[in-house]
Amino acid sequence: MKDRIALAMIEEAERQGLLTPEKIVIEASSGNTGIGLAMVCAAKGYRCVIAMPESASLERRKVMQAFGAEIILTPASKGTDGAIEFVYDLVRAEPEKYFCPDQFNNPANWQMHYRTTGPEIWAQTEGKVTFVVSALGTTGTAMGIARYALDNKLPFKVVGVEPYPGHKIQGLKNMKESFPPGIFDRKILHKVINVHDEEAYEMARWLAKNEGIFVGMSSGAALFGALKLAEEIEEGVIVVIFPDHGERYLSTPLWSFEVKEEERELYLFNTLTQKREPFVPKEPPLVKIYTCGPTLNIRPHLGLYRRLLTADILKRYLKLYGYKPFHVVNLTDFDDKTIQKALKEGRPLRELTEEVEKAFYEDLEFLKIKRADAYPKVSENLEEMKELAFKLYQKNLAYEKFSALYFDVSRFFDYGRLAKVDLKHLKAEITVDEEHYEKEEPYDFALLKRVHILEMKAGYFLETPIGRVRPTWHIHCACIALKYLGDNFDIYTSGRDLIFPHHENTRAVAKALTGKELANYWVHTELVYYEGKKLSSENRITIPDIKERGFEGRVLRLYLLQSHYSSPLNFSWKALEDAKRLLEKLETYLAYISFAQEKILPEMEREALWEKLEAFERSFKEALKEDLNTPRAISELTSILKDLYRQAEKGFPPGYKEKLFEVLKKYNEVFEFLRFPKVVREKEILELAEKRDRARKEGRYEEADAIREELLRGGFYVFDTLYGTKVVRFEEEEYTS
Repeated sequence: MKDRIALAMIEEAERQGLLTPEKIVIEASSGNTGIGLAMVCAAKGYRCVIAMPESASLERRKVMQAFGAEIILTPASKGTDGAIEFVYDLVRAEPEKYFCPDQFNNPANWQMHYRTTGPEIWAQTEGKVTFVVSALGTTGTAMGIARYALDNKLPFKVVGVEPYPGHKIQGLKNMKESFPPGIFDRKILHKVINVHDEEAYEMARWLAKNEGIFVGMSSGAALFGALKLAEEIEEGVIVVIFPDHGERYLSTPLWSFEVKEEERELYLFNTLTQKREPFVPKEPPLVKIYTCGPTLNIRPHLGLYRRLLTADILKRYLKLYGYKPFHVVNLTDFDDKTIQKALKEGRPLRELTEEVEKAFYEDLEFLKIKRADAYPKVSENLEEMKELAFKLYQKNLAYEKFSALYFDVSRFFDYGRLAKVDLKHLKAEITVDEEHYEKEEPYDFALLKRVHILEMKAGYFLETPIGRVRPTWHIHCACIALKYLGDNFDIYTSGRDLIFPHHENTRAVAKALTGKELANYWVHTELVYYEGKKLSSENRITIPDIKERGFEGRVLRLYLLQSHYSSPLNFSWKALEDAKRLLEKLETYLAYISFAQEKILPEMEREALWEKLEAFERSFKEALKEDLNTPRAISELTSILKDLYRQAEKGFPPGYKEKLFEVLKKYNEVFEFLRFPKVVREKEILELAEKRDRARKEGRYEEADAIREELLRGGFYVFDTLYGTKVVRFEEEEYTS
């Protein structure tokens, strides 16, 4: 029946001269009307565009696309109303280009049901119909049949079925929370029955299972409403309208119980969707990852390294499963901060940025963060950035003002989806751009900014048709990501403080250019705080500060990983000291385990030990699989090493220690804060250890302690065990990048 109204609206527009061959038919629809319009436009040769919320079923989208319709997705949070707003705004801006059938206000909608559906029901029931039950979406079906009955003074009545607020029944409307269609008149309905989502789903599933009738959510809602109505009357004939097919809803919650999710090696919390999602790489085994890197005006603080550590753990974990990450980290060496500092200090910009870049790489090495595959600089991509900005200008998505180029947020329908920002709810004085420019709206942001006179004097600019400019940070990451990773890649990682406006703007620029989502997964690391304030250029903890206090990089690495990346980290020197003590304890456990002898143990004890080891290998992978839960993985390590340290006196089954250290080294391929004990065989070291033993036995404890300190300064650790004094050297494993 929805195809009927599509045809009626198109033919009425043709008759009135509103629709001509050069116009594009555009409509907001989450379902069946859109399919009908796509089909009619295909038959008649019109170009068709359908705007729908992202939450609409994939099957409906595919049907429309099969008929040649172009799909524009609007934020799911606003439902069909968001699509309606988008279409109305577009048609109002370009009335000569678009024709909107406007099913919600078009009389041709209900008139088609007045002429066809109503008379058919009356004729096919031989006048015995008592009630017609119809779910309320655009409301054309219910309105047309009700008007037909009223005008012809027929005895049957029309009952509408409406979902409750907050519903997820696609195609239906709750008139209080949505825009009520202009054609809707509640007074001509006999009554309206409200239905919960699960009631609608239950009926649709029941029809499929027991009657072999495969329908969708709207049909399920209508049937449930009819059954509620049937309970209220003693006799009569109820006709229920089933407007849709079940196969158009397969990707929705209606049939989700039938879909078994394939188990994946990794699940990530995706900022874009606000959901835990299985990670499915686009081109396995390749995994493309982008991370916002440092601005090279000053040595970075721990906040930056924490987000780079998240990316490091992610890459290392993926490698365990045979994936091949390709990682890009941008270096911002040509922006306001770097140029202003260079001018202030009276030194060449390149000299400054190369100095900070060198320090950055030293810090990465200290923290054992693997190098990315590429570190593209902003200064190396200026021409590409200029080109992208003017492409947006040519697409009418940007405008020029006072020799600067601005992105017009109002022309990009999808703005705010990543940061969950609705521009209508922002105060007028709030800007999405941290810099102050002469733009038309506070929400717009600069792509190319006019340079200041001192910047021009120093030669820090690009020549363009609109004047001498510099790309702003809003286009930096978009350009570099598109150039090095393509128009749609796997994972974008960064800090939570950059979600708005930086990442929202980056995403808008890229998607406006390509029509594609820049990254499939957005992973954001929370901020680091010190003394109650987030780390910043004024409140800083840097790697040199850590070194100055005598801490190793692997201690800092352990400390940072003891908190989940999505939780804020309140840095304290005491907590860092605690991490150091924990690492020393773990290495002590490893040493005593390495000294333990192989023994034939009772079967139950032997089996329990092997089961414990297998469980640990599973558990640390399971922890990382669940959104890189490093605190849990560290807890699992601490627990097993503590247990095995106690077992060391009893010994281990043959082959157990070799397997244990094999598993631990696999663990350390991801974490890389452990060192492993190596037995010392140097004659002079062993002689010193024996000398210390004699001193202890003879009560010369000061001499024994002095020998221990001498060995420790040389990198040798002395342990007193049941098997005598043992000396080891702790060595770090070499892991290939």
